Amino acid sequence: MKTETFQIKRDHFVIRGKLLLTEKEVSDIVIISLGLGTGISAASSFYEAEKICQTNKNVLIFDFVGGSSVSQSDGKTTEMSILTEVKDLECVVNSVISDDRFDNKAITLLGFSQGGLVSALVAARHPEAIQKLILFYPAFSIPDTVKKMSHHIPAFLMPKKMNIDGNILGPIFVKDVRKLHIWKESKKYQKPVLIIYGEKDPICTQACISKAKASYSNLQLLEIPEAGHGFSKEQTDTAMNAVFSFLL
Repeated sequence: MKTETFQIKRDHFVIRGKLLLTEKEVSDIVIISLGLGTGISAASSFYEAEKICQTNKNVLIFDFVGGSSVSQSDGKTTEMSILTEVKDLECVVNSVISDDRFDNKAITLLGFSQGGLVSALVAARHPEAIQKLILFYPAFSIPDTVKKMSHHIPAFLMPKKMNIDGNILGPIFVKDVRKLHIWKESKKYQKPVLIIYGEKDPICTQACISKAKASYSNLQLLEIPEAGHGFSKEQTDTAMNAVFSFLL
């Protein structure tokens, strides 16, 4: 396995990440999108990426613009929204498509939490480019939760900074969330989907899973017993066994 730095521009921002490369000349690739508040600077962020690379698949893992206080990409968290992260991931996908080292007909998106929600949106908007979709405890409930919290606040009265689960976000986050209709969009992606979630997850809820079943016609589900929003190492290993089978 060889590791390279990854860097591209989106508008005036720079997106940074890492490429984990196999020995194969032209190969498929898995693009990993991390959740809100996390970043590739954390050693734990590479655990799943390294596991996947050991199966002879290339992996690209990156930080969203303003995705967290530890993001290696440009931008502040107050400049970030789900839709800016969609733009980031679209730029990353386009970069992979134009790279001769990768089979542009064999791109898989893998997203964690909010990165899972973003991956689902990008797959729905570009179904021709994405062959498979893997979602770890996707934060499908974010749009409804934020809309309920903010429906009584007009846009011009939105506070400049909001603390959501320890993340300092700006009004653009709420403004863009109000534009989302995730379940209407998700139906546009009908290729293979794997969703892995915790039995006791308060964010990727059973109601979200029911809606996912109604949206995706080619869906595999793995519920991790006793798990919440995020997995232990043992639970992650169980999840990764399902990922390996799904990627075959």
